[in-house]
Amino acid sequence: SGPVDEHTIFELGSNTKVFTAAALGTVVDQGALGWDDVVIDHLPEFALFDPYPTRYATVRDLLAHRTGLPAFIGDILGDLGIDRPEVLRRVRFIPPGSSFREVGAYSNIGFFVAGEVLARLTGATWEAAVQQRLLDPLGLTRTAPSAAVDQAGGNVAAAHAEVDGTLQPIPWYLQTVLAAAGGLTSTAADMAQWMRMFLAGGTL
Repeated sequence: SGPVDEHTIFELGSNTKVFTAAALGTVVDQGALGWDDVVIDHLPEFALFDPYPTRYATVRDLLAHRTGLPAFIGDILGDLGIDRPEVLRRVRFIPPGSSFREVGAYSNIGFFVAGEVLARLTGATWEAAVQQRLLDPLGLTRTAPSAAVDQAGGNVAAAHAEVDGTLQPIPWYLQTVLAAAGGLTSTAADMAQWMRMFLAGGTL
């Protein structure tokens, strides 16, 4: 234990989703992807429960949580020891929570699929694509695409939860399979650099 400073590493959780979208944005900038490209044009094995959204769901639909996937369903698939190709295959068995584009429903599985689109288009894993396209160019040296980072250097915040009425340290949640939805770790200093890039319109 010790004081938190600007270089203390925390889990980012769902702030990771912005990195996934931004990394896809670099592919859009290169002309290899359009936000309204149909997902199956880049990821042919992708399928939703119903054929219509399978045929017409776009990358924008994934990022806007409007594919019809129900909120938070499927989140534990990665925790069950199922790898990414098999999670992707099982998306088709998730019954919709709403009609296609009817509502926004917070879907980590949807962002997982977006991460698989990024991996397919870059020829790298989601982790490598985010590292090469965002973290390295921005100099985010204490940001990592996985909570399974080497913590030997110290200055790492423990996760905490209320246990029996008292706040206690608990192990980090290693969201490795669905990492595109919530796997990143970072620091206040690195996140300030990240925000400077956005405030400057995408440059640094």
